[in-house]
Amino acid sequence: MTAPTLTPTGIRTDIVTRLSGATGAGSAVYDSRRVGLGVSDIPAITVYSPGHQDTRKSLGGLLYDRKEQIGITAVVTGASDAALAAAVDAIERQIVNALLTDMEWNAVVLLTQIGCEKEMSLEGAKRVGYVVLSFEVAYMPDYTVDLTGLEFERISLDTQTADPEGADVSLRITELEQE
Repeated sequence: MTAPTLTPTGIRTDIVTRLSGATGAGSAVYDSRRVGLGVSDIPAITVYSPGHQDTRKSLGGLLYDRKEQIGITAVVTGASDAALAAAVDAIERQIVNALLTDMEWNAVVLLTQIGCEKEMSLEGAKRVGYVVLSFEVAYMPDYTVDLTGLEFERISLDTQTADPEGADVSLRITELEQE
């Protein structure tokens, strides 16, 4: 596989790719919060992103930390109460293992599991279990400023140091020639 594309859509698509075939859901992994799943479509996994938070890292710059929230819902069935509980636990372990141990992912983003909820419906002929996992994907998005058509007369770089006692704090300005 390749490194993830660091956009909300790219992250979801990449997670779908990484989970396909790595869990008991096989290739039934979808990039959507709502998928019209019938009982015959289970087991299945859906991946969605409910939102993100950007935090600026520097004044006057375009460096941001982004924390993208990712939700993953897995739906499984079981022939008995014990089998259903085991299936819910197994698919949770498979999802967590597939994502948190992926070296390509962990080399590019900080992936943290921040929540897990389990629910089982034991009524009726078909027992259905759910596990909802929440992850946070932290990375630095790439924002580019279009400077087309802007011309600078002069750019100055101020390299003054702090003012420790006895230091030479004379003005040091370097001018860069425009090309």
